[in-house]
Amino acid sequence: RIIPIQILRIGNFFIIAAPNELTTMAGRRLRNAVRKILEEGNLVKPGQPIYVAISGLTNTYSSYTVTYE
Repeated sequence: RIIPIQILRIGNFFIIAAPNELTTMAGRRLRNAVRKILEEGNLVKPGQPIYVAISGLTNTYSSYTVTYE
């Protein structure tokens, strides 16, 4: 099953709209992975910080996301 997610942008602030509940570590890993992709894509000016927030339980519901550990 494929569940859509969204990334909203306001300047250098990005919001990940995900339809699931993330554990703390899963959320940190998702946020860091998205931040890394955004940095590599040069979407903000060099030296400007990138802020990433996660908004869970949006648009639909797809249960929990946990880490392997």
